[in-house]
Amino acid sequence: MGRFGPPHKVPTEIVMNIIIYTRYEDLQALCDATGRLTFEEAKYHRYDPRRYLRTLTPYPDVLLGGMRDTNTILSGSRAAAFFYQMACRWDSDWDFYCSGGDVAVARFTHLLFTRLGVTWDKSEVDVGQHIPLDDWSTIYEGDFHILHGNLSGHKLQVMWYRDDQNRHSVFNMILEFHSSIVQCFISGWCAASLYHKISGQDKMVAWEIDGVLHPRKRAKAPQCVSKYQYRGFQLVHYSRQLVGLASTEPDFLSLDAACLPRSVSDKACLLIDFDVYSRPSLTSSKLVSAMHLAAMEEIMNLRWGENTDASLKFTSLKLTSTMSEKFGMYRLLRSLEEEYMVEHTRWKPSEDRLGHTDIYLRTQTICAVPWMPPVDVFIAPAKSYGSETLFERKCYPPI
Repeated sequence: MGRFGPPHKVPTEIVMNIIIYTRYEDLQALCDATGRLTFEEAKYHRYDPRRYLRTLTPYPDVLLGGMRDTNTILSGSRAAAFFYQMACRWDSDWDFYCSGGDVAVARFTHLLFTRLGVTWDKSEVDVGQHIPLDDWSTIYEGDFHILHGNLSGHKLQVMWYRDDQNRHSVFNMILEFHSSIVQCFISGWCAASLYHKISGQDKMVAWEIDGVLHPRKRAKAPQCVSKYQYRGFQLVHYSRQLVGLASTEPDFLSLDAACLPRSVSDKACLLIDFDVYSRPSLTSSKLVSAMHLAAMEEIMNLRWGENTDASLKFTSLKLTSTMSEKFGMYRLLRSLEEEYMVEHTRWKPSEDRLGHTDIYLRTQTICAVPWMPPVDVFIAPAKSYGSETLFERKCYPPI
């Protein structure tokens, strides 16, 4: 008991509002001071993804379900703000990244359109040459596609690599971000901040970006870093201690000191499992429960290295390994699901009929996705002259 006696009980409603703005490390102190909630209860309310996603849509469970089904994550400033509120502004974009290629993107964007009410823009890349996949999406640095949309006054983007590329994992995209503050993600399975020990102190580290592989990202990086400095994050030099891992750890000593090992499961990350939020709607499906466990196991085993040069001035990140390349339990369970296919039907020029894309489950038509095929309008009769079919691949990672 303190010198002034026990603290007054704070109404639970007020505590719940305070929790939303409380750092992870301060949750226990808040629970002790108010005497209203346990740490687990406070954590449950602080990191409820449904509450956070209601800023974008009144149907967060639908969105999370679609993200699980299509291996899609939310990353960038909006994911960072899930952990650190000042990382985004009211007008920040919602950036979704998909690991599943064209078919998964078709399924996810159809859900956004039919269930959530997203409208799609015909837009151009802000810098450099505009090379359209079609009139709806844009290409960024060769093979990375961006689809622009709007929902409830918010701008959103869906991004992915094409099916004929080998870089399907969006985790590798996260490692290519300009600085540590935005290296967070929200998936349908969990949320993670890869550099929580740094970001939780309102600090960030800027990474060295390969100017040969990513010339535009490198050119834009200083501007992006400055944006987060303006929002209140202090730019600091990299150190292992700042990350939150001591250089005396066995993993550090066993490897080349120039490449410092990391994983999503280490203590420098903050990982929030969404099992407690999705359980009520998934209890009828043992397969989905097993898939959740398998997805979490694979995500926790994602590894990367922090590469530092001899001067300690330049640090870059590189994906070192995942739990499995092709045959993880998660992907094995996904292979038991029904297989979707996307059929691109191309039409000759017409004034009233454009190309369209349908998603099929077996022989049943599920939906139309108007943004995927090439679209050109001329005055001429419409006539189908061929189609291209893409089948869903089952070897994609959960993020």
